Amino acid sequence: MSADRVCVSVAERAYRDPVVLTRTPCGADLVRMILSEFIDAFNRGEDPARYFAPAGGPVSEATFATHFRWYSASGGSPNVSIYERRDLAPYFARRHSVGERWSLVSLSPTGVQYPRADFVFTLSRSAPDVRPGESQHGGPLGTIFGKGALNCEQRTILLFTM
Repeated sequence: MSADRVCVSVAERAYRDPVVLTRTPCGADLVRMILSEFIDAFNRGEDPARYFAPAGGPVSEATFATHFRWYSASGGSPNVSIYERRDLAPYFARRHSVGERWSLVSLSPTGVQYPRADFVFTLSRSAPDVRPGESQHGGPLGTIFGKGALNCEQRTILLFTM
């Protein structure tokens, strides 16, 4: 796809949905909106897995920005790393059923290579089996730091680790 076509595609999408272009096609506002929707879906017990990109084949430069790569979380019981997209929905349902809830504390985009945007974040995370401060990467009690990447054009999460 040519750079001109990418610009037209984003412009067409922005015309249909003005939220797409707040400052840049892959800006902080769009990243915050996608992550906030994902976190809200998780907290409501809906299917937050729908916010993740489709499963992909072997990692390559071309597929890294378009396909699901992984989800991981530490500090829970047990720590988890998920590399198969189909395993996300059951995992999220289990975590919601034990009472885990998240709140976005901070978000900072760290780089954009359109259509991929990388970011770091801080969450307030609570659950009966998550001990505040344990395996929370040295943050304040109940706070966990993480990083991720998303595809701005598809509005999907590629990777999320905390």
